[in-house]
Amino acid sequence: MQSEDTRTPAPSSSENQNQRPTGWGRRDRDVRVMRRALRQGAQAHFIRMDWLRIRDNETCYLRGKLVSPDESSFDHVIPLSRGGNHTKPNLKLTHIRCNFLKGNKLLSELDLSIFDNARQH
Repeated sequence: MQSEDTRTPAPSSSENQNQRPTGWGRRDRDVRVMRRALRQGAQAHFIRMDWLRIRDNETCYLRGKLVSPDESSFDHVIPLSRGGNHTKPNLKLTHIRCNFLKGNKLLSELDLSIFDNARQH
């Protein structure tokens, strides 16, 4: 029994020839984050956002609320700018807004009440 072909079909002549298959935008984001870490001299592994969403039960670790795929962001618990690495133990799932509010602070330096009022997109 042959397995079903799951490859993306080639675009027809009427479709945009520059269009990438669905999901490539997320992969590009995952690669960009890893490359930024490497440029800063951090240890870095390729980590997919969908893997992180599953591991963290689709929940923002700063607010404890569900994170939709469009609101997902990698947060480096120890920021890259402070010597953190882009590795599984140092990454947590957050809302984009929560990650912005956290900035390059450590958890011990945060006033966690700012996340109580964080607006979800």
